[in-house]
Amino acid sequence: HWLNTFRLRAAYGQSTQQPGSIDALRFYAQAAVRKEALSASGVSIANLGNADLKPELSQEIEAGFDAGLLDDRVTVEATFFYKQTKDALIEREIVPSLGTTSSQFFNLGQVSNRGIELRVDTRIIDSPDIAWDLTFTGSFTDNNLDELGEGIEPITLGFIQRHVEGYPLGGIWDRPILSFNDANGNNIIEPGEYTVGDTAEFRGPALPTREFGLRTSFAFFRNLFNLGALFDYRGGHWIENGTDSFRCGGGIIYCRELVDPAASLEDQTNAAAYTYGDPNGFTEWGFFEPAWFIKLRELSLTINAPDRIARMLGVSRASVTLSGRNLWTIDDYSGIDPEVNGFGQGREGGSNFAATDFFSQPQVRHWVARLNLGF
Repeated sequence: HWLNTFRLRAAYGQSTQQPGSIDALRFYAQAAVRKEALSASGVSIANLGNADLKPELSQEIEAGFDAGLLDDRVTVEATFFYKQTKDALIEREIVPSLGTTSSQFFNLGQVSNRGIELRVDTRIIDSPDIAWDLTFTGSFTDNNLDELGEGIEPITLGFIQRHVEGYPLGGIWDRPILSFNDANGNNIIEPGEYTVGDTAEFRGPALPTREFGLRTSFAFFRNLFNLGALFDYRGGHWIENGTDSFRCGGGIIYCRELVDPAASLEDQTNAAAYTYGDPNGFTEWGFFEPAWFIKLRELSLTINAPDRIARMLGVSRASVTLSGRNLWTIDDYSGIDPEVNGFGQGREGGSNFAATDFFSQPQVRHWVARLNLGF
């Protein structure tokens, strides 16, 4: 009596992604030449190309179920997926001594993505005077570079992100801070009072591994008022606080943590290890932070005019909506907003993998008022 419908489903598919239209081609760019230096080259290599480049192949299998419960007042969807990509199109840095471009596309190895997606829709209250809907969505995703290719060294993206076999794509890596101690008791961490590892270690993934959403809506007084809200959560990933590391890289003039005894010893160590380094080198390890957040993504109120009022206005229906976006955030990030990408869609940091806050603008908070008229 409580289970109305139950459906099992499964699917399999393949797709390919072509390289960019000119990624495989070698071509040149015009270079200005002075009249007295006619023997100099008038062109330079604009794209090194790769004649062996081919499309990457992806194949995916998914399985799940849909269920309707309690007279379909509750519906549940659950899906497991596994996606494997071979001959992945990866842009690699190449040695400067070749005298060409700084990067080149290759077909490399194998990448896999697996996870679970969930959705629950509920009608908690359903009456002529009031209705309350609640929708929950969630996903867990595991990304892994299964194979990079024989003889291929880990690929560096920007400064601190890498493609490393056996780890998530674009993961964050650097030498860890192993220990620190205020040996002389002056409440200032100085060179020699901390230890940095000699080998870069994996700090965490750059992309979220968990995402949840909660949407709720209320309708009051026979749908005269509608109140809606949307909460977003993302977590399981890390971000580089490039704003703070850049500031402390400028030395004691700009970095409070290098000179203020009131700053925590851990913060002082993070700044000193990046500014002064140690025999094993410099590290940004202390400027990597968990990037989880919960946001009130949207809050809206809609007032629907009664039919009598709409007719007075000469329309069949009318409503007014006031909505706000990005109104409230909970996080542990010391910067302005963990939901930023300091490199936009550029190639630095690996485009889609970039996880750096570098003097970035936070998500904009704004309000919108809208009048809807139907004829």
